[in-house]
Amino acid sequence: MNHTVPRRPHLAERAVDAARSAALAEAGNVRQAPVVAREATSLDALLVDGASPDQAHKLFTRPAMASPPEHAAPAPIARRRLEALGLASDRPSPGTSREQIALVREQVLRAIDTSPARPGHEAGIVLVTSARPGEGKSFVALNLAASMAEGAGRPIVLVDADGRAGSMTERLEMTGLGGLEALRSLPGRDPTSLLVGTEVPGLSILPHGSGEPVKGDAIAAGLPLLAARLPRHVFVVDAPACLETSIPGLLAAIAGQVLMVVQAERTQRAEVEAALDIVDACPNISLLLNRVMLTVSDSFSERMASPDGTADRAQS
Repeated sequence: MNHTVPRRPHLAERAVDAARSAALAEAGNVRQAPVVAREATSLDALLVDGASPDQAHKLFTRPAMASPPEHAAPAPIARRRLEALGLASDRPSPGTSREQIALVREQVLRAIDTSPARPGHEAGIVLVTSARPGEGKSFVALNLAASMAEGAGRPIVLVDADGRAGSMTERLEMTGLGGLEALRSLPGRDPTSLLVGTEVPGLSILPHGSGEPVKGDAIAAGLPLLAARLPRHVFVVDAPACLETSIPGLLAAIAGQVLMVVQAERTQRAEVEAALDIVDACPNISLLLNRVMLTVSDSFSERMASPDGTADRAQS
């Protein structure tokens, strides 16, 4: 008498049965079976057609999905590159532009801390502009931002609102990055993702962006949103010249203070008055006389009393 030994289901077949049972228990009244049920059906068809268990196992076992690549943050901007733009040396000495910028820094910070709150104006937004290009506003903005980051220990964002040829964004090769353009979509993203770090502790840069020029009303609407998301930060805005575009006037309406850079013995009085009229919406406006030569008595040496020192270091 021959005794037939019951055939033991193969491991793959048992997997099919287990998967089918789980699928039926989970599917309920759902019209389309879950993925595991569809996989079990495919595996069952292979077994019926005589496929090897190894082939069935390859179909049943999905390869692991690769994690999406993370976008690496831009490398911090080296200090030497900022010095190429006009950043003063970190080795201070009496009478240098670094020392003079420190005096300006204290006045700006005092105004931020003591000025009464004004509706519509952000105390932490400092607008740096001039009447005409070439008067040293970008030099002042860069050194003021770095001085506040290092000397006052505050997180500072240097904003390039100029964006024209030769601007900070172009010279630092940041035209491919987001920036002011992305402020329009700020409510849906992390604002810190727009900032590019530097080797100056506490100093970040918000580039102008790429593509079409950013309109002034978009900047004026986006900067307060950014300031609200980063309340501890001070924003030093390198704005275009007042007599070149309407952007400074729009930004003056939301800024806490304006620094008007005036090049000594170059800018005409009528130009300065016209520029001041454009930024009149800001209640706190200061004039910064740039590259002025002071001559004192014979007992003292002649020295530069301007923030940027030599003329060839000034940036527009």
